[in-house]
Amino acid sequence: MTEERDYTISSDNIFADHGRLNPEERLMRTELAFYIATEIKRRGISQRQAATLLDIPQPHVSLLLQAKVRNFSLERLFQMVTNLGVDLTISGQLAANEQGHVVLNSLPQFA
Repeated sequence: MTEERDYTISSDNIFADHGRLNPEERLMRTELAFYIATEIKRRGISQRQAATLLDIPQPHVSLLLQAKVRNFSLERLFQMVTNLGVDLTISGQLAANEQGHVVLNSLPQFA
């Protein structure tokens, strides 16, 4: 006897679970933006100060803090994270399947 489920087991990527295009890139942009916003709040700096530190216009800081990351490329988010003093390492390996995927392993956690 099989039991019916009224729920779906997550893949740990909400964008993939909802069938969005480029789910891995979307998740990575979201994770990077969350890290940047968290770090701005942790440092207790103003949006103006954050804009100077991140080398972006102040209205873009506001968009980041509102989690509106659609217009931020991965490259730009990488640059902002490095402006916060984080070394990013990008590496590759052959995929087990025909198509590879992109994963953001971890970002530093500050106390």
